[in-house]
Amino acid sequence: MSDVMFKKGADIAEVRGVVGHEMGHYVHQHIFLQLGVFSVLSLVLFVLVDRLFPAFVRLFGARVTGVDDPAGLPILFAIIGTLSLIALPITNTISREVESDADRFSLEHAHEPDGLAKALVKTADYRAPTPSDLEEFIFYDHPSVGRRVRRAMEWKAAHPDLVGKK
Repeated sequence: MSDVMFKKGADIAEVRGVVGHEMGHYVHQHIFLQLGVFSVLSLVLFVLVDRLFPAFVRLFGARVTGVDDPAGLPILFAIIGTLSLIALPITNTISREVESDADRFSLEHAHEPDGLAKALVKTADYRAPTPSDLEEFIFYDHPSVGRRVRRAMEWKAAHPDLVGKK
């Protein structure tokens, strides 16, 4: 729940939709899933940095004695930055899947597709609501607002008898 949501006059359906989403994160223990996955990715990153560091030192002709030499920090940061940029679509995909799962939980338990959609539309001020598929894949750590609203409306159409039921 954000201050933006309340500044724009959130109604009870929006609150239920967003709380349902956040409850989805809790019930499905997304924090532990992400902690595990990102820990493994971090280990892979550190192994790759260790393996790539000597090659980059030679490539740049740096006078560095090893990865523990402070003079090698610019090379270390360049390697970490490059690998992080390469991993961005992977980490963003994991995050988008978790967010989509939380949206599904909200729809299935809070039954407020209109509330969830209205709350999501209020976040469109700080990101493009309908980016290209490639832009969303590379840069978005949440599904786009347009995609999330469409899914909520598809759920509403498939479950008209559940909408608004507690």
